[in-house]
Amino acid sequence: MKRIIGEVQFMCLLKVYVEDEETGDRTLVAGNVALISMDKECIKLLDVNLGEKLLAGMILLSIDALNSTVILREMRKMHLPRSQHSKI
Repeated sequence: MKRIIGEVQFMCLLKVYVEDEETGDRTLVAGNVALISMDKECIKLLDVNLGEKLLAGMILLSIDALNSTVILREMRKMHLPRSQHSKI
């Protein structure tokens, strides 16, 4: 499916959602995303208008190319028992 904006034609681009781990509810955090990349510890989203959004502490759950969706979830901090910490 193509959308026409002025004289420029765009294919439907990505919609990025953050999913709540407990409820499964999804919140739209960005639309018309053309590029997703890593920037240190953040996921960087760039939309067709060159708008940029950085999302920290997220993991990628899925990319659905057919429906143009990306699902992210907040990382949970993992606490290891003291006996499992690395000894230096």
